[in-house]
Amino acid sequence: MHGYGIIREVDVRSNGTWRLSPGAVYPTLNALEADGLVTAVGDSGRSVYSLSERGRAAAAELAGTPPPWETHDDDQLAELGQAVEALAVAARQIAEVGEARQRAEAVTVLVQARRRLYALLAEEPVQGPEPHTGTQLADDAGHDQP
Repeated sequence: MHGYGIIREVDVRSNGTWRLSPGAVYPTLNALEADGLVTAVGDSGRSVYSLSERGRAAAAELAGTPPPWETHDDDQLAELGQAVEALAVAARQIAEVGEARQRAEAVTVLVQARRRLYALLAEEPVQGPEPHTGTQLADDAGHDQP
């Protein structure tokens, strides 16, 4: 299957819960190929990926494990989606009516936020109480609109 086919398949299997981007899929496929888990064959200008023997063995070890979109808390996913939408609204407003200094600072804030989110993924799992799940959008209500 080629990368865009994988993107569509994950979207269908997850009922739209997971929407992968080419910027996430292709580097992952390259890493899997480098690790010997998939092989890539060119087909009409596209690479078609297949599990290698080693990849099939790794997949067999995971058989019966629920896919990641079935192991997430739907309320947390909804809250995260709302926060992303609110951030996008604020960024659009800066882009539309902000001054040059504000737009430049907004870029810095967004780059830092992206880096911090990736840093969260890199953290070791923590045992103990669940993180705060209450919305903080109400705290920023006055800042969502100009």
